[in-house]
Amino acid sequence: MNCYIGIDAGTTNIKTTAFDESGKRIALVSEKTPTEKVTLGDNHCYEFNVEKIFDIILSELGKISDLTQGYQIRGISVSSMAESGVPVDKDFRPLSFAIAWYDTRSEQQAIELSKIIGDHRLYEITGHFSSYKFGITKIMWFKQNHPELYERTKYWLTINEYILFRLSGERVCDYSIASRNLCFDIRERKWSDEIFTAAGIRTDLFCNPIAGGTAIGKITKQTAEAAGLPSDIVISTGGHDHACATIGTNSIHPGHALCSMGTSEVTMIALEFPVISDESFNDQCAFYPHCSPLPYRSLSSMQACGISLDWASAFLGYRGPAKYTKLADTASKSKNGGLLFYPFLRGTMFAPESGGCITGLHDYHTRQDLAAAVFKGLCSETKYLSDRIARASRQSVTCIHAAGGPSKSDYFMQMKADMMKCEVVLSEESEAACLGAAILSAIGTGDINFDQIGRMAARVRKTFHPEENEAAEQYYQNYEKNRSRILEIG
Repeated sequence: MNCYIGIDAGTTNIKTTAFDESGKRIALVSEKTPTEKVTLGDNHCYEFNVEKIFDIILSELGKISDLTQGYQIRGISVSSMAESGVPVDKDFRPLSFAIAWYDTRSEQQAIELSKIIGDHRLYEITGHFSSYKFGITKIMWFKQNHPELYERTKYWLTINEYILFRLSGERVCDYSIASRNLCFDIRERKWSDEIFTAAGIRTDLFCNPIAGGTAIGKITKQTAEAAGLPSDIVISTGGHDHACATIGTNSIHPGHALCSMGTSEVTMIALEFPVISDESFNDQCAFYPHCSPLPYRSLSSMQACGISLDWASAFLGYRGPAKYTKLADTASKSKNGGLLFYPFLRGTMFAPESGGCITGLHDYHTRQDLAAAVFKGLCSETKYLSDRIARASRQSVTCIHAAGGPSKSDYFMQMKADMMKCEVVLSEESEAACLGAAILSAIGTGDINFDQIGRMAARVRKTFHPEENEAAEQYYQNYEKNRSRILEIG
């Protein structure tokens, strides 16, 4: 029987997974993503060593090879975080670590780019707003702070591109990864010379984007031998992890939304085309193309979903694989309301220096109340961001597909259904991004096409129906009323 490998290089974990022709998981290997913490002046900054990341992937591929004996591995594709990238020389050797997507050191460069080209024009071209998160601001930072390194840089490779290059020897990216560099024309699906000129960045740093699910070559001899894999495996383009997760959950139809939860939480609503207008601009509603010829996505990002749960779990003394379950069980016993949690532990895209906040704290509040407030605060922020997308894109949300580690909590998912007032669907396969990458690899081999995604996509395990929840409604009203003031306080 054939099988397909999906690699997900995420912010928190690197996962390599094998799925059979029906989308059933055969094997999963996971390891923590190595993160380097550095200090620049008064700022705490974060970086990734891409060579260490690929070494982990090689090790995981070797283990997957052993765990898939009896299967024919047909293809490999890559899902990953999107904005982090690394400068490389002419021999594709990294010249530096990759700046993490949530690292704020290039905030000044994002401001400069906005002033030069204008926020509205940048939005018209890219569907996004200038931010330190995006690739081009990181390149500007390198150019301004390490000009000698910039002069030696031959190419800029996102982490996704770097992995694909090490797997196949080809320098490629897909549309969804390209759009996270903030210099990609999302309607024309090509790089914007206007933005390159405004940023003062060379156009030849980037490769030509192609659709996800496109075969780019066979696995290199060196990689195949190092991982103990056959030499005829097809390597195909994948995409942004959240985009891959929409394929894994088959949430690609208009009106369907994906809540992809990990370190951050990204909510994406499927659209036929981007609705870029004054209304969507004022509502700060972002758009980007899917990693394939499938519809566009409207996107919102909450930067501290899993991080908020990790913080609360550690604060309350819960550790280990069952920490979220323990946190949810504690939250379910809450008897006191009024405690509001604002999950800005890593700021927001438009207020990067803001911090998380707890308001309404009284001496009668308990650890149960704190745990409940964290879950409710996360659901409230998702609703706030999703409501703006739905309004601006004129596309109401009829169903939410939840994916990622935090989605394993029934308490959390029921709270999300109650707050959002729509069904929340939980898939049997929790590693939706890995599955989406594996499906794209199957498409790249020609074994299936985009119309046959449902053959491999995750089956529904459980559906959470919205219930009348006056306490949740009141919580959200208070949350929304005070949100702007909390961000102003920082």
